[in-house]
Amino acid sequence: MELLKELCYSKGENEMADINDFKVLKNKCIKMYDYFGKGEFTEENDKARMGFYHLVLENIAGINEVSEIQDCIIDTEYNKTILKIDTDDLGIDAVCYKDEYIDGERPIYLFNFKHVNSFKEATTKDNDISRSMKFIEYLDLSLEIVPKDMGKKVRDKIMDIRKKLDSNEAYRIYLYMVSNKLGEFAESSLEHIKVLANNYGIKIINLSLEDLTKYIFDSRKSTESQFMLSKDDFLSFDGDNKSTKKSFIAKMSLVDVVRIFSSDEQLTHKYNIEDDSEIEGAKLDISLLYDNVRGYLEETSFNKNIRNTLKENYMDFFMFNNGITVTAEEITSEPKNSNEKYLFTLKNYQIVNGGQTIRTIFSYLNEVKENGDNLFYRNTYILVRIFKIEKDSMLKNAIAEYTNSQNQISAYDLKSVDAIQIQIENYLKEHDILYVRKAGDVGEANCTYKYRISKEELAQIIYSVQGYPDRVTNMKIKLFTDYYNDIFPKDNFPFEKIVGYIENYFAIKEKYKKKKGISNCFYVCYLVNTIGLTLDESVKFLDEFIAKIKEERKQISIPRILIQKSTRDIFLEEANKIKAK
Repeated sequence: MELLKELCYSKGENEMADINDFKVLKNKCIKMYDYFGKGEFTEENDKARMGFYHLVLENIAGINEVSEIQDCIIDTEYNKTILKIDTDDLGIDAVCYKDEYIDGERPIYLFNFKHVNSFKEATTKDNDISRSMKFIEYLDLSLEIVPKDMGKKVRDKIMDIRKKLDSNEAYRIYLYMVSNKLGEFAESSLEHIKVLANNYGIKIINLSLEDLTKYIFDSRKSTESQFMLSKDDFLSFDGDNKSTKKSFIAKMSLVDVVRIFSSDEQLTHKYNIEDDSEIEGAKLDISLLYDNVRGYLEETSFNKNIRNTLKENYMDFFMFNNGITVTAEEITSEPKNSNEKYLFTLKNYQIVNGGQTIRTIFSYLNEVKENGDNLFYRNTYILVRIFKIEKDSMLKNAIAEYTNSQNQISAYDLKSVDAIQIQIENYLKEHDILYVRKAGDVGEANCTYKYRISKEELAQIIYSVQGYPDRVTNMKIKLFTDYYNDIFPKDNFPFEKIVGYIENYFAIKEKYKKKKGISNCFYVCYLVNTIGLTLDESVKFLDEFIAKIKEERKQISIPRILIQKSTRDIFLEEANKIKAK
């Protein structure tokens, strides 16, 4: 299995999921389906399988809108049943892109989903990668003809990828083999992995039940740990002695870092550890990453650099890494050994920055364990910032936002911990609306929600109501940067209106779905919520407006027309004439 270790970014070594993890994941998938499905499937197994696609793509690919996820999915059954589209997926279930670079290359993400109905099935290793080969073979630019009988949606995806590969831009294909099964690939897949890696330069990433359990599930719990530091290895702030302070900056060995963030409660308290081999096989306590704004990242250059430094230059790790930021509800430091050392105790602590660093450290430890090389543990140091924060403190959110910059974390992700976002989440929960601050959230198991809405969708609604329906689809990235404070003002956010906005939004979406025309929901949002027209009146007004403007701009498509500022200006002028009457 050495080849797999080289080709796959694995995060679940030596840690098995069980039947309860399988059941929890299945229930999450069913709930996810219930948010977007309209009764096409009634059997739980079918609902779980379709919901599985959405749950994974939302978490792994970072896609937040149902329509965008559905555009990515090319699975035959999904498209035939839910979207009423006939297509042949050729062994690939979803295709998506990200506007980013990994080692100077733009990524193309392919997903192959394997969903089983029972835990018994999950224990068999049959992740046969060969079924993805047919789709990939059509990406070969030497093929002059791509058949049309595979279906338009799949053919369009293939032709789009071929166009990208044939451009001067550098691209790398990542194939995610995602399943709710246990373990890694079956032995039968090894030859296919070699072919894909050697002939196509494809990076294979296997995500199994163990991985999904750790990276999708949130499990906040009480935590406590202890560690000993020399007086010269830390600085304290907010006071004039080092006994009990609000914040510390410490230089800590990898031995202590692994200990206090491990899932072994006995190990977290063993501050006087002498045999460094005791941390071998330690597993990361994923619940400590609850407040981290990133749940999962592929093997980026940043993660590779962490791994390479540990392997080749561990003595300088302290200087080359930005470290870890931790918040704790309680921090105590007791002087020991004639004040030469200090015994620290942390209670209810969380990692708010450095999640990728700590994951990579634990992953690398599992690798070197097999080599028996534990000499670097005590001689490798990392910077750890520790802040004392009250429970549910807004300061914790600010620390998370301002310290997260290592892995090109998006503004969308960073704002998930903003105080106003948490307030919105709590407010909407009282109105039986699930507000998705973080990808993959399907709400509490015992709660039934009327709606599930992402913070991106809410931002689009509010900004449209404010008079900018042209910006909310083609300038999404700016919703959480340039326009954020206008959309989510901290002092006068319209809490009393957003429930109505959301109810109208879903009614508008349903209207356009039945109408089977182009969805101009956000223009209608303005008409309904700002002008005060009924839904039918708004749709009629917009249809007439589009017909008129299209007549003047015959060479421009309607979607293109609607993102133009000039269109918005004319629209607002005519709409406000109605309001003035």
